Amino acid sequence: MPSTRCTLICWIAIWVALLLVACQATKRVALRVDGQERVLESSAETVGDLLREAGVSLGQWDRVEPSEWAELQRNNTITIIRGREEKAEESLPFERQVIKDEGLPEGEMRLLQAGKPGTLERIYRISYDGPQELERRLISTRVLAEPRPEILAVGVTPLQTVVPITGTIAYLANGNACIIRNNSGDKRPVTFSGDLDGRVFDLSPEGQNLLFTATPGQLDETGSPPPFNELWALDTRILQEAPRPLGITNVLYAEWAPQGHQIAYSTAEATLGPPGWRARNDLWIMDTQTLTRTQVVAPWGGGLYGWWGSRYAWSPTGDRIAYAAPDGIGVIQIPSGQRTPLLRFPVFHTYGEWVWTSQVSWSPEGRFLAAVAHGLSSDGSPAEESHAFDLWILDTLGPASVPIATQVGMWSNPRWSHAWSDAYGQPHVDLAYGVSQVETLSQYGLYDLYVMDRDGSNRARLLPPEEGAPGLPTLELAWSPATRALACIWGDDLYLLDLRRDTLVPLTQSISCLRVAWGGQSTAPPAGALP
Repeated sequence: MPSTRCTLICWIAIWVALLLVACQATKRVALRVDGQERVLESSAETVGDLLREAGVSLGQWDRVEPSEWAELQRNNTITIIRGREEKAEESLPFERQVIKDEGLPEGEMRLLQAGKPGTLERIYRISYDGPQELERRLISTRVLAEPRPEILAVGVTPLQTVVPITGTIAYLANGNACIIRNNSGDKRPVTFSGDLDGRVFDLSPEGQNLLFTATPGQLDETGSPPPFNELWALDTRILQEAPRPLGITNVLYAEWAPQGHQIAYSTAEATLGPPGWRARNDLWIMDTQTLTRTQVVAPWGGGLYGWWGSRYAWSPTGDRIAYAAPDGIGVIQIPSGQRTPLLRFPVFHTYGEWVWTSQVSWSPEGRFLAAVAHGLSSDGSPAEESHAFDLWILDTLGPASVPIATQVGMWSNPRWSHAWSDAYGQPHVDLAYGVSQVETLSQYGLYDLYVMDRDGSNRARLLPPEEGAPGLPTLELAWSPATRALACIWGDDLYLLDLRRDTLVPLTQSISCLRVAWGGQSTAPPAGALP
């Protein structure tokens, strides 16, 4: 009898223990989802396990409090906060641009391009509990379509002095390209979009076709950085001709070939951080009629500070392209891509998000380069911080490379003229260049415009006309293809300097010129006749 009683007591203890374990494993929790709350009993170990038991699914933007990975506790209150993304579009206003037109009566206005609003997309992340919105947070903004500016032409009093123009002058002002032909009074706009960025602005040698870059109208929808510009070509002879896209974006350099309908160009990868690109340091040649491309230099790092990119210039003979990098100058053979360094110098430390590179110019026979090189300071300061910038003539076929002018400033921008003949029939070449008015402020200061013979003789200041007068903030100029004259930007306007007659004539009136190019048939002596 005692044995039976003991057995019964043991079984009762076991059942009580099992019951207690079962009671401890089952948890009573409150689940709030979609605005409703219910009480559940579950033996799930985590919050996520409970949600799966209850058949509750989570969307991409939903969140759980506490998290799915939290251990399920007795008397937990689990809340599902639903989330969704919502897109909203709004209109971007367009701006009005006014172009002064000497061809219209003074004060008369003419609509050249109707304005069109752009489209801005905003994406919001919205949290809600049932029908109640808890939070609305802006997570991204992007422009779907850039606004197109309204462009008006307003008549102004024509400039009193009208001079003949040989060839075609193209200039960039207020985001549009204009041309001058026949005489300084015969000018007209050839683009009306107002979006030319000025990075590429080149007129073909015969003066007919304009090559330029413009900011894109539509942005990339893939989430990657959008292209910062596109490359276009335009036949300037046809009235109201629409520019032709060449299918190339993110262009750092592009230039017409000395002959024919080819272009050379180099590209970059668009980035979100400053300066907005990372140079590929590639080099391509494209036939603009067939759009076929030939790679001359494959993408590479570009050496020290190569992310900024190099400057290039196509030789008049067409077989080489000069390059200027932050630490040197050289030539690239076409089509092999073989690189030949000509001059090395220390990189200039800008202490900013930009890199100084020289600008190079070919002599008309295609042998010599004019370029600015960073030199060493005379005060013993570190080479990278030196403010010495000298003008060099580099012999691309021999060792005769020498500095021809010292302390000209980093933006001296030398430019060879076309060959011209004097009164005795002797061929000559001019070299125009800038000289910083303050040696140690060449990065920010103004420049005087000088000209000299190719051997450094007969130096003369062209602008400003009076000593000490305000100079040129940038050396943007183009030589005439047929006469001893040049067009340059001084202040906001374009001027014609005739070196034969020693005259200075304004070509525009307060229109904020940015770039200039000059093309047309040359009547100069052949390049081979130069000494």
